[in-house]
Amino acid sequence: MDLKDEIARLRQQLAQARQDAVAREAELQRYQQQLEAANAQLRELATTDPLTGLANRRVFDARLNTDFAHARRYGRSMAVMILDVDNFKQRNDRYGHDEGDSTLKRLAVLLARGVREADLVVRYGGEEFVLLLPETNEQQALMLSNRIQAMVRGYEWGQEQVTVSGGVADLQTSIMRPHELVTRADKALYAAKRAGKDRIVGWTGIQG
Repeated sequence: MDLKDEIARLRQQLAQARQDAVAREAELQRYQQQLEAANAQLRELATTDPLTGLANRRVFDARLNTDFAHARRYGRSMAVMILDVDNFKQRNDRYGHDEGDSTLKRLAVLLARGVREADLVVRYGGEEFVLLLPETNEQQALMLSNRIQAMVRGYEWGQEQVTVSGGVADLQTSIMRPHELVTRADKALYAAKRAGKDRIVGWTGIQG
């Protein structure tokens, strides 16, 4: 093989090596994109309720701690509202789980529409939803609850009218830990259930 043939062979090998490098780089980029997409999906699954698309309890817990610390430090107000679909098990038993799921999804849309951008709406579990309301006291939260009740009562649910019960609590100086807000709102919710359902009451209203 003469020198010209050797040079041509080397050039051909170099060109092939460059093509292989470009192909490997493209494959690496595709893999990186797939990895980023998978990580984004995992992050969404970790923070989003798959049925309703709302934030999940993990997000609520983190935000509750942050907002609580901010409110305590700067003397700001904040409130928590817990909502529960009345007679949800009976609705599932009567019309099936698909109808139950549809009810939760439609209620999630109503709640998301009814709050401010700064508020957080979470599916807390089962048929329970929690609203985290910064810069809001109990009276203001109860005013919001009236609007929510009106939206729920005015919505065309199809099979059977849906109602919700709820409890509200706001930050008081006696509250030392974030989840005490949730506990008080939950007790107010149970008071609403005992009083006949289809109502939302505040923590202060069940004291004394």
